[in-house]
Amino acid sequence: MTPRGSGSPVSRSGRPLDVRGPTRFEYETADAVGFDVVPLRVRKQLRSTDLIGTDYLSATSDVPVVMKRPDGTFHQSAEAWWGDERQLLVFGYEREMKRVGEKQFRPTSTWSVNGVLRRLGRVGGPERSVWRFDASGAGAITHKIPTTDDPLDLLPLELVRPLRGGNADAWQLYGKGWASETVVAMSLSTGRALLFRAVREAASRRALSPADWHVETLNAPVIEHAPVRITCP
Repeated sequence: MTPRGSGSPVSRSGRPLDVRGPTRFEYETADAVGFDVVPLRVRKQLRSTDLIGTDYLSATSDVPVVMKRPDGTFHQSAEAWWGDERQLLVFGYEREMKRVGEKQFRPTSTWSVNGVLRRLGRVGGPERSVWRFDASGAGAITHKIPTTDDPLDLLPLELVRPLRGGNADAWQLYGKGWASETVVAMSLSTGRALLFRAVREAASRRALSPADWHVETLNAPVIEHAPVRITCP
C-alpha cells in the first residue's frame, strides 16, 4: 500500500497478516451494519439528548446478544461507540429479557444506556489521506487473496500500528453496479481520543480489493468527560 496525501494513523489489537497485497475480510449476512445495529429507539433518544449527532466520523455497535446472569435472569446487551469532531460517546445498552421457550425470549423492559461522553478539543478537523495497493514490481496477483478476522488487516500496517489496544469493525454494502467497504476504529489513550474511518468503493465486490482506501483520522485531546445513564421511553 502506498499513501497519497497526508494523514495520521490509528489502531486496535490484533496480529496483522504477514502478506504483501490485499487481504479479504470474512463478512456475514446481516440485517443492519455499523451504528445502524443500535435499535432505532436508542438512537432517537441519544440524538434527542445531544449525545450523538447526525453525521459521525467513526461509529459502530456490536450485535445485541441475550446472556444469562449467575442469578438465572436474562438480559440482552451490546457495546457501541459514536464519535465526530466534537465528542465521543462510548456506551453499552441493554434490556431485561424473559425466557418463553427453547432459545426464545421476549423483552420485559425498555433499553437503558450506560457509558461515558467525552468532549473533544478542536484540532482543525480530521486528517485525510488516500491509500492504494502498489503491485509494481510484484507481478500479477495470481495467488488466492488471504482472509482475516481482524478488520484492520485490510489496511496498511503504517496506518493501523498506532491503533493497538482499541476497537475496530468493518462492513460491506453492495448492489447492482456498485460496492463499498468501510473500516472504523476507535482508541483511547491518556487524555486523547483517536477516531478512524476508511472507505473504498468499486463497481463490484470483486473489484474492491485493489481499490483506493479514502481515510479520515482524528487525533484530539479529551477536554471533558461525564458519565451517561439514560432509560429509553
